[in-house]
Amino acid sequence: MQRPTLAQSFIPVVGPAWEAVADLQDGNYGGAAFNGAMAVADVLPIGIAAKGINSARKGIGILKKGSVTGNASAKQMRARGVAGKGQEIHHTVPLKGKSRTAQDPRNHFALLKVLPTEQHRRLTGSWDGKPRYDPVRRVWYGTTDWQKALPTYGASEIADAVQNFGERRK
Repeated sequence: MQRPTLAQSFIPVVGPAWEAVADLQDGNYGGAAFNGAMAVADVLPIGIAAKGINSARKGIGILKKGSVTGNASAKQMRARGVAGKGQEIHHTVPLKGKSRTAQDPRNHFALLKVLPTEQHRRLTGSWDGKPRYDPVRRVWYGTTDWQKALPTYGASEIADAVQNFGERRK
């Protein structure tokens, strides 16, 4: 199989998968593993985007009613079944002293995350005798899936482009 051109290697999923097959044929198992991982990374944001679109579809009424307060967003999320009993709604972007009743983009449902009570409480302090989460867990539990996926996806695209560009120069 012939290697893809530089332009073809930038096609999401197909480009890295094609590069992986070409690397396998050349006996470059490390490159094949890397490009295989890049192909998988290209697919992952699709699931996260679908989840976000579904949440947006359920919660879009927040924008239509013109109220972007934390309380209005929480009521909309609970009314549409996005958040249930025993779950709390976390602001992924800190309010820094702003009221939850203030009109603020940080109160938009896309920046809110539904969490079990224990996880939510341990993001900011100890709870029920358990310590506050360490910084890594605070980021992991305290951000939405799309907030984690976008930087990861961007980094994978950059790493793939750098590797592909380096192989072209050989």
